[in-house]
Amino acid sequence: MKWLAAMVLGAALIAPAQADDRVELCIVIGEAAENVMKARQAGVSLSNMMGLVPDNNVGPIIREMVLMAYSDYTQMHGQQMRQLKIDRFRDTWQSACLQNIRGEWM
Repeated sequence: MKWLAAMVLGAALIAPAQADDRVELCIVIGEAAENVMKARQAGVSLSNMMGLVPDNNVGPIIREMVLMAYSDYTQMHGQQMRQLKIDRFRDTWQSACLQNIRGEWM
């Protein structure tokens, strides 16, 4: 289970501190969302995922990702459909982040 924690939340835990700008942070958020959905599609339980949510400044974002992944997205059968869900979930989070930044720039 430790490898899963690193895979799912690793980018979200270390990359924001390294992000030079907000666009880079949005890419990291997209990567974290992708990993959360990969775990969801792999059949990892909600309780296990909630146990991996960090207790730091990114915790609330990751918690929301996990809850959204388990409440709004079903586990798909077939690799092609799973990958489609993973890609859409990543793009949804990354797009929301980038739109938020765009709103700040205008």
